[in-house]
Amino acid sequence: MANGIAVVTIAARNYFALARSLLASVAEVEPAADRFVFVTDDLAAVEACAEGRVLSPAALYGAEAYAKLARAYDVTELATAVKPAVLRYLLGRGYDRVLFFDPDIQVFAALDPLVAALDEHDIALTPHMTEAIPLDGKVPTELGILRHGAYNLGFVGVANRPSALAMLDWWSERLERFCFADVHSGLFVDQKWMDLVPSLFARTAIVRHRGCNVAYWNAHSRPLELGERPRLVSGEPLIFFHFSGFDVRQPRRLSRYQNRLRVAVEPALEELYANYARRAVAYGHLERLALPYRLGRFSLRITIRRVARYVYWQAIRWLYELLSPTPAAAKDHARATPIPNRP
Repeated sequence: MANGIAVVTIAARNYFALARSLLASVAEVEPAADRFVFVTDDLAAVEACAEGRVLSPAALYGAEAYAKLARAYDVTELATAVKPAVLRYLLGRGYDRVLFFDPDIQVFAALDPLVAALDEHDIALTPHMTEAIPLDGKVPTELGILRHGAYNLGFVGVANRPSALAMLDWWSERLERFCFADVHSGLFVDQKWMDLVPSLFARTAIVRHRGCNVAYWNAHSRPLELGERPRLVSGEPLIFFHFSGFDVRQPRRLSRYQNRLRVAVEPALEELYANYARRAVAYGHLERLALPYRLGRFSLRITIRRVARYVYWQAIRWLYELLSPTPAAAKDHARATPIPNRP
């Protein structure tokens, strides 16, 4: 390998403490991996990061190109829209493999299953589920998975090969225009697009290791047991856990997005969540959580409403049409394109 492995995460300043916690957990099990955090909104408010190197939007985008994305998308949409550009930037720095993790993840064991997947493949994805979800009236449900995407984009891995680069270009072009959280129109930020990737890009690995991307959507089928290092009851090591929807101020609540499991009756989960909450607090997450999103206001300190972002997106959409070399085809495409259902 030329330059080995890079691990990267993306966060606004209010999630910067979680990003540091993630990168520290990577360093504990993969000390040779280079670590990065892309900060979406305010480098001036970010302290030095001993756990990794900070990437700025200026390293990847021109000022106007980034401003266009920031005007169209809210904090979550922007953080996901820039993901392929961040991955491509690091591949361009010469890394053989780049692994992305959401900041609300903790890594517990060596990343061998993910790295190995990129030996023979160019793209690595983890599915939300590898076992069925009971039809018991609780959430999450398989219908919800269908709406939000088969693969969870809290993780994606790419190898420095032509197929992965082509995928990132394809993905980036679509996210520049359609990275909205609007499941009613068939859109869910960067994630729903990934449903197409295994069909479009043959060298895609679906990592089915049950210790990868454990979270509220599959924890019912992947129970944990207590020990020096957390692992699944079935014996597999816990590679990484995704604390999606978790509020460190309520450590006994698994996630705001589910009601199937209760931490109080799952001793291993209770310990895992309590430890993560303490870790996040130690990194200063509560103080950072209170910071407002810097790109959420106009220069006059007026909050940017979702309807304003939608109007701006509509203007950009019609500009694409006007500049299209085939206006008739562009009009047909615009009519067939779902308009984000914005309140």
